Amino acid sequence: MNYGEVKQRVLDSLGALSGEIDAQVVNFVQDSLRDIHAHTFWPWDRDTATFTSRGDIVATATWTQGQSAIVLDTGNVSTQARADEYVGGLVQLAGSNVYEVAAYNQASSTITLDSEIIDASKSAAAVIIIQDTIVLPAAVETVIDVVDFLFPRVLGKVAGNLRQRRWPNPFEVIGAIPYEWYTRGVDADGNVRLVLYPPPDEDRKYTVEYWRRPVFPTADSDEMEAITGIPERFHPVIVAGAKYRAYEFEFENDSVKGAALMEFKNGLSRMMENGASDAGAMRVLKSGRVKVRNPFGRQTSYWPTDRITGV
Repeated sequence: MNYGEVKQRVLDSLGALSGEIDAQVVNFVQDSLRDIHAHTFWPWDRDTATFTSRGDIVATATWTQGQSAIVLDTGNVSTQARADEYVGGLVQLAGSNVYEVAAYNQASSTITLDSEIIDASKSAAAVIIIQDTIVLPAAVETVIDVVDFLFPRVLGKVAGNLRQRRWPNPFEVIGAIPYEWYTRGVDADGNVRLVLYPPPDEDRKYTVEYWRRPVFPTADSDEMEAITGIPERFHPVIVAGAKYRAYEFEFENDSVKGAALMEFKNGLSRMMENGASDAGAMRVLKSGRVKVRNPFGRQTSYWPTDRITGV
């Protein structure tokens, strides 16, 4: 089913002509897709993306106490063509206080900080800049796992309220292999911000596994499955949800709205029962190991077995 067919079915249910409430029908379909997306974590919404975590920059800079900016003398990140990636990161002045990078001007090599400098004025003093905060792709809604394929391993997840962002001091552990992550809200564009700890001292590649945001069709010819990921057999559920939203808009009586809502809820139940078999569903692979009891204690061990003989 394509987008145009979905909208036409909603119009038909209202007895409306094409062109009468076209803008509203777009909203009804999008609200239906949002309702379906919010109902549960669907297998077709699970995805992965690769991102780069930048290493630290060791530089020298000049600053004045009471100001909120420093000027880099060496280690100018503009030469590395990635200055914007350090905005939102951290900078440590002369091994002392830590500030957040609010902005960076490549032309003047000036880093604007999030607060005024309390350190004594210095010239050509050592500074360290870390990216700290990584802005993930716009499609990411909820992070599931972060994977380091160099080792490989899955980094541990830390709830943001269990550790203050600047403690333990990340500058004291630069160069250790990052082993945990947490999300730190969103940026001005609504993109999820990720923090790795400890910060790496060189550029590294990671893969993030995530639940994606809902995706909406735009052209009438757009195939709903190709755009939203929802399998063809569940497209009537999209229509049912849009019809319910339309009846709310049209101030239909409670019985009509109730019937539409029941149709939509029954459709969601069918999706829950049958959606797990769709592309993207996770499968457990048999490892060829069996669980045995240690005769010398309560500990259990896992031993490889031959698939034919079982020993």
